[in-house]
Amino acid sequence: PSLIPSQYFANILSERENAEIVLYENLYKNIFFYKALYFFRDLLPHSYRNIYRSFGAKKKFFTDYSESIIARANEIYLKEFHKLKSKEDVLKLKLEGVEVGELLYDFYLANNNKPTIDINDNSFKTAMQQFFRLFYYWDLYFKKNEKKVKAMIVSHDVYHYAIPLRIAINLDIPCYTVGHGQCFYLNKENLRKKTRFNKYKEDFDKLSNEIKSKGIKESKKILEKKFSGELTFDKANNAPVDVNLFKKSNSQIRLSNKKKILVATHCFTDAIHAYGETLFTDYYDWIDFIGKKTIDSEYEWLLKAHPAQYEKNLDHLKYFEKKYENFLLLPKKISHFELINNDVIGVLTMYGSIGYEYPFFGIPVINASNYNPHNAFNFNYCPKTINEYSDLIDNIQNLKFDKEIYRSEIYEYYFCNFLKDYYLFDDHIKIVEELGKNYSSPLVYQKWIENFSTQKHNDIIKKIDRFIESKVHRLLKDNH
Repeated sequence: PSLIPSQYFANILSERENAEIVLYENLYKNIFFYKALYFFRDLLPHSYRNIYRSFGAKKKFFTDYSESIIARANEIYLKEFHKLKSKEDVLKLKLEGVEVGELLYDFYLANNNKPTIDINDNSFKTAMQQFFRLFYYWDLYFKKNEKKVKAMIVSHDVYHYAIPLRIAINLDIPCYTVGHGQCFYLNKENLRKKTRFNKYKEDFDKLSNEIKSKGIKESKKILEKKFSGELTFDKANNAPVDVNLFKKSNSQIRLSNKKKILVATHCFTDAIHAYGETLFTDYYDWIDFIGKKTIDSEYEWLLKAHPAQYEKNLDHLKYFEKKYENFLLLPKKISHFELINNDVIGVLTMYGSIGYEYPFFGIPVINASNYNPHNAFNFNYCPKTINEYSDLIDNIQNLKFDKEIYRSEIYEYYFCNFLKDYYLFDDHIKIVEELGKNYSSPLVYQKWIENFSTQKHNDIIKKIDRFIESKVHRLLKDNH
């Protein structure tokens, strides 16, 4: 579905800048193999290449590495690697004045399925060399083409995908992340799309009473469906799962009579720094810190994996369950209501959606990152230091929380985070809920054709053109 807004952005920018639309493949290894694979794949009648051609993207190039690029990358790699004393130093890495540390960190974890970094591991050294070669390819590309490149559109602002993005931003080239749900303008002030959450409350308060009232009413309606076990668009929009955790279920697990603390874990390898800086270097360090809290604890500590990445993270979580005997790894299909009704007194997360889900039922949530979607509101605890985080966990049973007070804020948050964006479908929520898991399939194009009109087409062009001209961070509905 992201190809629909991408073609609008590409053509509008092309016309504004009198520039051609050019595609690229951001390859970092097995270059010959992938070139051959993409060449034959692009010959297929229903290939993505033909979709791109249909809206004017006729040229395409691949990243490739000359001897001079490899030599330059290796030279800088040796220099920078010897500066590294710990994995924390990786996050501080800059190349040619461009911040790339967290990109390299997350690139390595994702491509090697590692929960953390050992800087002396050969697999990390290899990943660092690959990353540096890709960086210096793009560094040279922009030096040769800086005046020609008028704008950049990307689908991801993380991992190695963001290398050309960060270089372009550093050169003040307009950059956009364009997705099926949200579209953003990125610059030096906003390097990431997942930012400016701290403005949610302020922005909401500026809205007209009519928009506020409609927003809260729509939020209430959707959350009622969500907590009744229906698949709502905020979940269908994300990674597909084969289980709805707000449905009543019976996992057959026996929990003790102790009070419980739920640890809502994340995927150890999934762009852990997408929101920016966190209290801990990675999820491994975070879970290990909590594990030490479980020793001689009076509580039962429940480890819950996200169902979309349950199998992928199972071995990592079993490691911690074995290391800390007071951890209990929960089954994939356990219902949230089984936990809510079983003496869970608090939840620990880095920045997950559980940060608004459990407070809705009066259970406090402590984040391990101050950069999270909920930090503008009072229904979450967002400590700024590890010491503050530690104190909150130690006093979790005494945290005061009134769900009736905070539910109104949760409705405001839900509206700000999910319902303010400008979607190309007139009734985006309805389309996503109708298609469900098929939303990310070619069936979405059938829905697009069914809902297409010349008037709508022209309205979209005007809206995106105004957004590009405005240079605001996020593409929102009118008056939002």
